Amino acid sequence: MNDSHSFDHIRVVLADDHPVVRSGLRMMLEREENLHIVGESSDGTEALALIREAQPDVALIDIEMPGMTGLDILREIRAENLETRCIVLTLYDDSVVYHKAVQNGARGYILKDSPPQDILRSIRCVARGELFLGHADKQGERRNAHPRAAGLMAVDGLTSCERRVLRMIAENKSTRTIAEELCVSTRTIDSHRANICSKLGEHGSYGLIRFAVEHRMYL
Repeated sequence: MNDSHSFDHIRVVLADDHPVVRSGLRMMLEREENLHIVGESSDGTEALALIREAQPDVALIDIEMPGMTGLDILREIRAENLETRCIVLTLYDDSVVYHKAVQNGARGYILKDSPPQDILRSIRCVARGELFLGHADKQGERRNAHPRAAGLMAVDGLTSCERRVLRMIAENKSTRTIAEELCVSTRTIDSHRANICSKLGEHGSYGLIRFAVEHRMYL
């Protein structure tokens, strides 16, 4: 990716699980001569694969998607040193989500109800290598995080193995079934469950199941 290319011909990937949102973004971008959509996806895992393949200049990604969250995508892009610059386009006017996105490499953060000209400006700014964190000041003033954002923070503190176990708990699988599928002992799964409960501040099987089901989108 080079700067002259970014100014004249900005290649964009859209990743959002809401068809209406994607359709609106597509219509808006298609009216701009130098913005070109090279792919779109409603699934986080598919979106990451698309970014790897198409290598767009900019990716507009939602936080909550099936498969992988937007934060997961940001982490993978950073880990793989991909050149695509990501803008988080979200409903969360929330300091926790904002800071998590920035910490994981987001170059832009903008709300879905922002004026179209702001969204277009964010794409061009980020394509030029600039940051577009238009809500940073507002976010920094907020102290009451969205309930889902708290869950996002908690899940982020789990190991990959613990997240996998929690995901299987959300699927209503028993300890024995989880142990068999992961080829470990039931004692190992019991240990994972205890560690997860400790990290999440949950007590007992019911609390763990409730948390897993409520936050399955983050897993």
